[in-house]
Amino acid sequence: MKRTPNHKSLLRPPAGKTERLLTLQDVAARDQCSVKSVRRAIELGLLEATRIGPTGRSIRISEDAYARYHALCATRA
Repeated sequence: MKRTPNHKSLLRPPAGKTERLLTLQDVAARDQCSVKSVRRAIELGLLEATRIGPTGRSIRISEDAYARYHALCATRA
């Protein structure tokens, strides 16, 4: 029987790498916009996001992905 990892192991970063993950609310607060705008950026492929948790309902954005998104938005302005 094949064992699947428990949900806690899916949340652990790779060895030696600790990266803060931002919530949709974190990104919205930083950009002073709505959560819906953040979701729209994810849907358009402008902002890379990852689904986490056993059901995959929680969405998180890495600091690196946010920095790339912020740089992209700055060049468009």
